[in-house]
Order: sequence, then structure tokens, then C-alpha cells
Amino acid sequence: MAASALHAVSASIPASQYWLGAFNCDGLNSARREMVWGQMMERRGAEAIFGAVIFAGVAAGAAPASAQTFQSYRCADGTRFLAAFYPHDSRAFLQIDGGAVTLARRLNWSGTRYSGDGITLTITKVGVAVKHARRPATACEVDVKQP
Repeated sequence: MAASALHAVSASIPASQYWLGAFNCDGLNSARREMVWGQMMERRGAEAIFGAVIFAGVAAGAAPASAQTFQSYRCADGTRFLAAFYPHDSRAFLQIDGGAVTLARRLNWSGTRYSGDGITLTITKVGVAVKHARRPATACEVDVKQP
């Protein structure tokens, strides 16, 4: 009797499904496998989205904000300017005489010298000096009161 029941079930399965193997030998196993496969794919899709969100958050947080240095200066001739220095940039960015100026770093034997657009900023162990607008170089100091 069991053999005739097996023969009846196998007769109802199309011949194209026999060669796929034991997992696809009857409709019940096929439906169950598709249900489990679908659940696994949904779960993997959710894990992939969750992983992508976590990766994006870590990648965004992994790069620390660039630590810039802003310093306000007051000079002997009354000139005030703001200088910004960034760690991965060799230039100095100044706000002087109501305009923004980018100064390239130049070779100097003692200290650091930046120049461009008729402005020269020299920083040494002794102090800071700025030369601009065809005026002589003047000594500057850190302005305690930020503008």
C-alpha cells in the first residue's frame, strides 16, 4: 500500500522536478523550502541594511573633525587680523583689512613665513610680524579679546 501511495504522489510531480534532487521531490518540501528561503532572504536583507547604516555611521564618525587653529592678533600700528591654520594644509588663511587672503608657506631660516597678495606673515620664537599694504613690518601679539 505504501508503494502505491508513493507511486501516486510521484505520478503527480512533473518530470522536470525529478532531476533537481530530493529537496524538490514533492510540493510540501518545495513550499516549505521557499518559505524558509524567503525568511532567510528577508532577514539577510534587514541585516545588510542594518550593517550599511552602522558602517556609514562609523565611517562618518571615524574621521575626526579637522582640528583647526584660529588666532586673533593685534599689531602695534593698530592692525587687527584673524589667522587660521589647518593641520593638513601648509597655507595660512587670514582675515585682514576686511578681506580674506590665503598665504602660501615660504622657506625661512628662522620660524615660519607665509606670503601672498602683498601680505607677509612671519612667525618666530620671538613673536609675530605682519607686513601689508606697502607698510613696514610691524610686531603683533595675540589679541586677548576676540573680535
